[in-house]
Amino acid sequence: MTKKIASTTVEHGEKSAESRNDCIQAEIILQENTALLRQATENTRLSAVIFDRQMRYLIVSREWFEDNNLTNDIIGSCHYKFNLRQSHSCQ
Repeated sequence: MTKKIASTTVEHGEKSAESRNDCIQAEIILQENTALLRQATENTRLSAVIFDRQMRYLIVSREWFEDNNLTNDIIGSCHYKFNLRQSHSCQ
């Protein structure tokens, strides 16, 4: 489910009350969507992982942890730190 947030005009670098409300609403929607994605990924029976652009772990399924014999402390760590077969480096 997506919600449209009204566009606003910002004058002289200050946000209007409507603009602040839109930002708060957008943050709430982002947090809700992130929580749903985390719940879906962590509880899937598939081996699944979500990385950021620098290949750092954001969300990992339980199955993935079991398949790779790793623990929860990898969240935020670089994938290549744990996957020594790769020659890439994290930035």
